Amino acid sequence: MDGRNRWEGDLSRTWESLKEDEEGRLGVVGRRQQSRAGQEQEAAVRRNMIRYLYLVVDMSHSMGMRDFRPSRAGATQQLLKDFATRFFTQNPLSNLGVICTHDGVAEKLTDLSGNPRAHAEALSQKFTTSGEASLQNALEVACSLLKGIPDYGNREVLVVFSSLTSRDPADIFATIDKLRKHKIRVSVIHLAAEVHVMRSLVDKTGGSFGVARDFQHVKSLLMEHLVPPATPPQTDPDAEMVLMGFPSRIQQADAVLGYDSGAPAFLSVAFECPRCGTRTSELPSTCVVCTLPLISSPHLAQSYHHLSPLGVFHTSDEETASPCAGCGVDGPSERVVCGKCRGKFCLDCERFLQESLHNCPRCLELAGQC
Repeated sequence: MDGRNRWEGDLSRTWESLKEDEEGRLGVVGRRQQSRAGQEQEAAVRRNMIRYLYLVVDMSHSMGMRDFRPSRAGATQQLLKDFATRFFTQNPLSNLGVICTHDGVAEKLTDLSGNPRAHAEALSQKFTTSGEASLQNALEVACSLLKGIPDYGNREVLVVFSSLTSRDPADIFATIDKLRKHKIRVSVIHLAAEVHVMRSLVDKTGGSFGVARDFQHVKSLLMEHLVPPATPPQTDPDAEMVLMGFPSRIQQADAVLGYDSGAPAFLSVAFECPRCGTRTSELPSTCVVCTLPLISSPHLAQSYHHLSPLGVFHTSDEETASPCAGCGVDGPSERVVCGKCRGKFCLDCERFLQESLHNCPRCLELAGQC
């Protein structure tokens, strides 16, 4: 068919679409039920809008295995590039960094920053896999970089691991205790199996653990980390004011010296820091001179949707599909109903509302009529 053997094709898990009802009969689960299962938002959950996340990527020889196409390394690189872009779309006030481990050492690819372009360029370079991974060295590097983060920010590490072994120089459980002391939350996505030391790591630091079944499952596990983790109910942090700057946009005929991705550059269109007057090429960013976080009001509003998530949508029981309240298309496709305004939407519109718009247009329309 496409030059591959039959056993090299994607696994078709047809049994996963079957579900037993209350009367013991098997039925096919709809696309909407599979995609939205387990995604209902809890009520009154406290979340931190400012996150400091380090991605730890395994680049050992095990990433060269071809159970993922074209290989584990190639599939992971593609998914992490998409994750970095989506991360800053969903969390514009947050910072991201990348650490890789191979040949028993850990290497920092990118610093913590709010510049998605720098991370995309680093993740676009070809992944060279060699030697064995060292989980402890990667965690030590992440801990040394995150322990100085202010208390108002979430300190997080997301490990994407492939190897079943780790070449560590000392006691990794001492490193786990250090992470717990500095309140660093570690989550793990493993591409092969559940490993005891990693399960202990996430349990002690309050993270999550997932074992990927296939390419799409890796993607769904990564997308779960786009939403800021819920603050534990027993935690009662003191309110703290975070100083941020809202720069003005300046456009001149003659280019003026400023900074582009942290490097000096001549800019004709730039954003001027309200504190020191230094110019930068993009927002959000951090002023190179006075280290003031620079954002715009849309970025602040975009982060707010995590604190007031869109309500749960339910499957419509009507046999005749009514026009979609979003796109207006009238067809036989399945409909879902907003739990607040009872507006009916098709599956594509519901996915767009949940992942991008974060608002129900029917609810906004009714609110405007009041």
